[in-house]
Amino acid sequence: MVVCALAVAQSRGLSSVPAAAARRLEIIRLEHEMEEERENKARVRELRKRLNALRRATPQPSEVRVATFYRFLELDPETCRVRLSAALEALGVVLGSVTVSREGVNGALAVPAGIEFELETVLAESLGFDVELNWAPATRASPFLHLRVRSKPKILEDGLAEELDWSVCGSELEPAAWHEALSSGEAVVLDVRNGYESALGSFENATLLNTDSFARSWHRLDDLLRDKPSDTKILMFCTGGIRCVKGGAYVRQKLGFTNVHRLKHGVVGYERWLAEEEGVRASSSSSSLFRGSNFVFDRRKEAD
Repeated sequence: MVVCALAVAQSRGLSSVPAAAARRLEIIRLEHEMEEERENKARVRELRKRLNALRRATPQPSEVRVATFYRFLELDPETCRVRLSAALEALGVVLGSVTVSREGVNGALAVPAGIEFELETVLAESLGFDVELNWAPATRASPFLHLRVRSKPKILEDGLAEELDWSVCGSELEPAAWHEALSSGEAVVLDVRNGYESALGSFENATLLNTDSFARSWHRLDDLLRDKPSDTKILMFCTGGIRCVKGGAYVRQKLGFTNVHRLKHGVVGYERWLAEEEGVRASSSSSSLFRGSNFVFDRRKEAD
């Protein structure tokens, strides 16, 4: 069992994040609050006054980077929650949510552009192990209003009565290999996201689970794969990757399939790969095999 290491952010100079970055994140928070309080005119006037003062003191608007991450491993969730919460709050410019449980950690966090390395360092030091951050493209506004670090029974609620071995879940394909595998047309492609996500966009020829929550995926997978040979090539994808770990474990261990693969970093990673390869935004790329828009969980509806 991993016991989270005590974060020592200040010893690494992480408390010295530029004041301008903190002001920019406060601007984002106040803008969100103004939207929520728009019916309260007195409160809006007060917030606008504070916003104007902050904007005058902040010469350039901030870009915000959002990172998602997860890792399955046995740990002490309450120890991790306390230490991670203290470390992120000490950094001073982090918004988002993190869930820890005895099965691992799962989170989505936003920081001002330029603070990415500091966030990676704080996470590694406070958790006591590395997590791979899946960075989305920069945006001008944070999707989060608060910072929350919570302990729950599971980092991703699955509704399974029997616990599976999450390390036995098939192989992970880099986006380039995934693109090639899809182009061959020789696999069953499963979109394991919820129906409202798939309705906005999906990969060509993907079979949609069309569930309203992840915990309802299992009967759907049973039905879709019932008559398939056990060596059928199965490609699974989701938004960031975590649902495919649990989905892949179920297909491998409960249904007995042996040729199971998932898209590394999910649709977010695929779009980033396309943008890097072609030097343009992935959504404008004619070579993308993803059609439509990628639904992301902002402000922040959790993937369940």
